[in-house]
Amino acid sequence: MTIYLHWCLRCMLALLVGCASSTWPSAQTPRITEVTRTTRLKGYAPGEQGEEFYVVWAGAEVGLVKFEYRQVNAPNEVFSKSYVPTTRHFHVFTVAGEEFQKGGRVSAWRVSLWNQGQMLTELKSALW
Repeated sequence: MTIYLHWCLRCMLALLVGCASSTWPSAQTPRITEVTRTTRLKGYAPGEQGEEFYVVWAGAEVGLVKFEYRQVNAPNEVFSKSYVPTTRHFHVFTVAGEEFQKGGRVSAWRVSLWNQGQMLTELKSALW
């Protein structure tokens, strides 16, 4: 319940910030404003364990949000998840279940914003 409430509050904040900043000229420049990680380990059944990455971005012309990551048990592989934005400017990327059980915790990540096959901007973890 606490995680859900925390997530809902973050979504409302992102929506308010997005609405308020949409009138500013700088809001048109695509940028990633936040990447927050939540890990679920103890107290969860193995199938429910995992990590969530809450990603918030701003700007116009974003046609795709890409989340790439490496996991501890598969350090030489890069995994990828994508999201096609609609009206909201946030998304939660989840690494859980069997995917998390096999690969382990995420050791490095990169989030990038794309439009028509061209990368607009990226934000990456220190170990990427």
